[in-house]
Amino acid sequence: MNRGNGEFAVFVVVSRVDPGAIKVNPKDFYGLFSDPSHSRFTFVDKAAELQWQAGPQPPSSGNPNGNAQANVEALAASIAGPPPGGGGPPSGGPGDSGPPGSPPSASKGGASGPAPPALYFHGGKVQQGGKIFGWVTFRPAKGAKLDVHPTDMLSEIDIPVNGVVYRF
Repeated sequence: MNRGNGEFAVFVVVSRVDPGAIKVNPKDFYGLFSDPSHSRFTFVDKAAELQWQAGPQPPSSGNPNGNAQANVEALAASIAGPPPGGGGPPSGGPGDSGPPGSPPSASKGGASGPAPPALYFHGGKVQQGGKIFGWVTFRPAKGAKLDVHPTDMLSEIDIPVNGVVYRF
């Protein structure tokens, strides 16, 4: 999905049917743009970016290691779009209304009740019968002189898993 700001969001599901485990790292994912030179768009850790935009948070009296994740989830919940299967990716920030045609974010009064937390893809090991899923954000390298229109799409997305590249 073209978010209209030079970023592309892709919902990725990786599951393991065969015996054994596989390692999946979203930092290895990339997309090739539809320009003649097929410029590479690389993974952006959108969850960490949202945490940085939220700024430092006061320490919690609970688990100090879980506080950073809670901060990301709280911020993401305030700006998230619909849950997986119900529409587009979560919004990129408090001032971002998401892609054209997406439902308004909860922080703008577009939804009743609390919004679900943003679901971003986190890598890890997938055991037989298991799966991991979430939104992956791609953007061009800083300084790239690309003109990305709201109707442009990535020409392909490559997802390496255990040394095998799955191309979509």
